[in-house]
Amino acid sequence: MDATAVDIDNTAGSGDGSVVPETEGIGIKVANSEMAPGKMNIIITAEDVEFPIIETTLSAVVAKQEDLRDSLFSILAVTKADLDVAIQDSVDEFSEALSQSSSSLNAKLDASDENIEAGSAAFSDDLEEWISKVQSEMDVFDTEIQSRLQELDIAISAQLDEALGDSEKEVVKQSIKAVAAVTAASASGDKQISDLQAKLNQYKSKKAIMWVGGTKQGGSFSGARDLVMDRTDLDLSGDHFTIATKFITIKKAGVYRLNWWTNMYGRGCHAHTRVKINNKCATGYNYNSFSPYYGNYWRDMHVDFTWVFAAGDKVNMIVNSCSGGRGWNNNAKSNFLSFQYLGTTTAKPRATTRNC
Repeated sequence: MDATAVDIDNTAGSGDGSVVPETEGIGIKVANSEMAPGKMNIIITAEDVEFPIIETTLSAVVAKQEDLRDSLFSILAVTKADLDVAIQDSVDEFSEALSQSSSSLNAKLDASDENIEAGSAAFSDDLEEWISKVQSEMDVFDTEIQSRLQELDIAISAQLDEALGDSEKEVVKQSIKAVAAVTAASASGDKQISDLQAKLNQYKSKKAIMWVGGTKQGGSFSGARDLVMDRTDLDLSGDHFTIATKFITIKKAGVYRLNWWTNMYGRGCHAHTRVKINNKCATGYNYNSFSPYYGNYWRDMHVDFTWVFAAGDKVNMIVNSCSGGRGWNNNAKSNFLSFQYLGTTTAKPRATTRNC
């Protein structure tokens, strides 16, 4: 085996610089160093070394180690046994506590179920009582409503009856007035006819050129209708114009006057009459306005125009009646139309016409 060399100061040992002699039995050799002059080499060889003290000490250490190991295992065994006992005790305690908790929980659940059943029964009773109370209140409310509705119906019926009574009285009153007005108008018409006849008697000569008549058609209609001139009271037209049912045809140019009078019948509407020349409107709407508050009644209608006509012109009239009314009174004394030639003129006040 290789030796291990250690450099040491050669002053070591005796202190006087001498070489330390080899000591018997130790196994250490000392020699001068060839590498470092003035120093010594200590050479130790394994076969020469003997350490009885070290061997003894190692044996004691090993024995002590075995004792410590045995003691440790003994302590671990005891500790493990104690730990197993403690764990088992803990398991037993936990099991007992868990069992007690389960019993307590079951008891509480049972008590809760009982409380719930009792509360549910009490709630059901309270709910039925409340529903019964609400139903009773609704019945009372419905009875009150029906009673009030009946009272209201009676009150409304009374008010309507009173209003209808007043309306009927007003209708009768206005009807009496209307009859009186019609009677007066009829008397006035009779006088006008008498006066007109007297004047016509004065014109029974070739100088009087006119036509007087009216219509025999029924006046009960709604909407627009041509005036049919099928009743002749006086015909002095000569060769100036002709009358053919609905139309007056001008034969000689000149100034002519058209006059129409009648009674119209209606309620809550507008009735009117228009004059047409050559199938175009020469006038606007000549209105009769009827109030809706007095029932059906009669009103006068007057049309009176004077124009210059040319030969060949055609004249007719359109009457517009109320719904459910009358456009004219077909009594011979209650509708008159006169068309009269007045002469010639250099002026030309012809009617302004438009499509209608």
